[in-house]
Amino acid sequence: MEGLISLIAVVVLLLAGYWLHSNSNAKQWKAFVENKVGHYLKKEKMFGLAAFSFMVVFREAFEVILFLKAVSLEAASTNQSAIGLGVLAAFLLIGVIAFFFSKYSRRIPIRQLFVYSSWVIVFLAVILIGKGIHGLQESGWISVTGISSFFRVDWLGIYPTLQSVLAQVGLIAVILATYYISSLRLKAR
Repeated sequence: MEGLISLIAVVVLLLAGYWLHSNSNAKQWKAFVENKVGHYLKKEKMFGLAAFSFMVVFREAFEVILFLKAVSLEAASTNQSAIGLGVLAAFLLIGVIAFFFSKYSRRIPIRQLFVYSSWVIVFLAVILIGKGIHGLQESGWISVTGISSFFRVDWLGIYPTLQSVLAQVGLIAVILATYYISSLRLKAR
């Protein structure tokens, strides 16, 4: 279960990271939101606007739940309270960020914020794919081919197995290829 949830979280994180990266241009983002909201307001489709708003918030909540479930499966039962304290600290941090964001939003470079956020998401996805593959190996779903001279860093999802290392390297390759292709598309526009 731990491995599968981690791999699902990787997919969700990658989609979120790709979405953040592709919408990192503030003008594109503003146009996207204005287009969607304007479309529903012009046609007086309040249900459509409510559904769009719900989906935006639900997607974020779903990502958080998946991430927290993956973290909670990794944590020992004695460390479960640390997860709760981490969530509380995250809420406080988000509150502070939201305060400063609303107060100084004209000065915050949205493009850099989206780009940095997408790279943090990529980093988390690489960690989670390593942990997910390791979890599937522990349950016997994936074979284990050890790499004796390789190091192990549990909290980074780095394990001395060929499968977990190849999954992480493959994921990094897919992310870099996607980044390169999206950069080419932006230049073509």
